[in-house]
Amino acid sequence: MKLVVLICLPFLFVSCESPGVLQTGPNQFMVSRMSAAGAFANRTKLKYDVIREANDFAASKGKMAEGIVWNETLAAPGQLPSFEYQFRLVNRDSAGSGRQAVSSSATHIEIDR
Repeated sequence: MKLVVLICLPFLFVSCESPGVLQTGPNQFMVSRMSAAGAFANRTKLKYDVIREANDFAASKGKMAEGIVWNETLAAPGQLPSFEYQFRLVNRDSAGSGRQAVSSSATHIEIDR
């Protein structure tokens, strides 16, 4: 039993890989990631990795990722922390030209275009 615990313990502190960029609609994409570290997860790194993946995807298309909505789920008993980022691709010269509206929730942001 102790051997199983010692073998499995390192995997508890590894962040789960993202399934990649998913297209959710016309010019709308989503990246999400869940951390297997539970309450010990580095939430900042989780967010950074997701947004970096979105930015890398956009750069590979010659565009920029413009955030639409993001949602963070905090660790709780029986629930692993996760971060989901929805974005659209925009030309580099037109990024940031819209109005941004932040919702009242601390873990959810919506950008109105």
